[in-house]
Amino acid sequence: MVARNHRTDKAGADNSRPHQRGNDLRLYGHNAILGELERQPATPAEVGVMLLVSAQDQETATAISKLANPLLLHLPLPTMNYLPSFAFATSPAHIDRGAAYEFVLNHVVDVDSPTGMFRLEIGPSHGF
Repeated sequence: MVARNHRTDKAGADNSRPHQRGNDLRLYGHNAILGELERQPATPAEVGVMLLVSAQDQETATAISKLANPLLLHLPLPTMNYLPSFAFATSPAHIDRGAAYEFVLNHVVDVDSPTGMFRLEIGPSHGF
């Protein structure tokens, strides 16, 4: 489980959304590459799951992660009558990762042609 505080500008936290929180369960080993485009889907024997928690400050992100920890690690899945086995991607299982920054660039340039911003050299091919 990774807890991080989310910052949206270089001056500090985005105060326009003071109670914003988020989490992301990431699956490793199941639909990792093609997703829904997979032509021969199969039920995997094992799947890695990582919970990423984001909040406006580290204390909130950590509290959410620690609250989710026993629920995710010690409760059986709905179709299981036994407890799943675990291997951890990190040790300890919970890691505070600090600030996660979001950078947004939006530049618009008018050009005369689609290749106007790129150098293009066409010459003979050697050896082919």
